[in-house]
Amino acid sequence: MPHLLNKSEENIKAANKLISSGYFASSVHSSYYSCLQLMSHILEKSFGMGFEKINELASNEGTGSHVIITNKIKDGLMGSKNKNFMELQSFHANIGILKRKRVDADYRNVVIEKKNSDDCFKMANDARAILKKYFSIK
Repeated sequence: MPHLLNKSEENIKAANKLISSGYFASSVHSSYYSCLQLMSHILEKSFGMGFEKINELASNEGTGSHVIITNKIKDGLMGSKNKNFMELQSFHANIGILKRKRVDADYRNVVIEKKNSDDCFKMANDARAILKKYFSIK
């Protein structure tokens, strides 16, 4: 299994274990990164866009690598045959919320409660399912 895909799988499993153990902020981090790593895997595998290229684009565009990754995946989803716009809207919304919640969990002086981590875990699983469906990942 490619390394980024394996890391993505590990992070979603870790998020579940962290929630079970009461580590809610850490679970949000793992839920988000499970999606980011899956998107990075897709970019590398389907579009030949590895870490160096993503960082180069981020530097050239004056933005972060996470923005580049997310935008390139959204472009790929929009170009898919037989796209379901409800699924694509759900993916777009979930990734945006996950990113904001991850920033809250990692950097802001706020409490992350169980409901927050449960919601993020569900959003991550929903986003991952859409990615796997559209990019044919098992």
